[in-house]
Amino acid sequence: MATFEYLLDGKTVEVQIEGKNGQFQVVVGDKKLPVEACRLSDSLLSMSVAGELQRVFVAERNGKTYVNISGKNFTFDDAAVQAERQRTGGAGARLAPGAISSPMPGNVIKLMVKAGDAVKEGQPLVIVEAMKMENEIRSPSDGVVKKVNYAIGNLVEAGAPIVELEAGET
Repeated sequence: MATFEYLLDGKTVEVQIEGKNGQFQVVVGDKKLPVEACRLSDSLLSMSVAGELQRVFVAERNGKTYVNISGKNFTFDDAAVQAERQRTGGAGARLAPGAISSPMPGNVIKLMVKAGDAVKEGQPLVIVEAMKMENEIRSPSDGVVKKVNYAIGNLVEAGAPIVELEAGET
């Protein structure tokens, strides 16, 4: 059984994977999931997780794994790499408060806000195309857009702050 430790949303998560030939048992916390996986390309998998078919896009860069599962984005940081970055203040250290970043490297294809706009939690802010998938980045809280750092057509690196928010009532 292989065991991995990742940071997900600031929390350490242990993932255990056992299996071979596309048949796996994945344990995350107290959940055990049967998984069948078939690699379709370098970055695309077809997976059945507990019987539910999913398209999964995966990209790895600088100790982070970016995963898009049926339109939902997840970023996994290798816990050891992230601890070293934070210790040294290197690339990948925490974003400034209010900074909203892209979970994957990609191309900005739509901006739905501009500086000065009031936004609500969950409101779409920007769409980034990555691995032929459109990733809608939403506001994590109510606030006011302080700054938009990218324009339509710009390439954005994973983790780069696209929109900066100031907390506030909208």
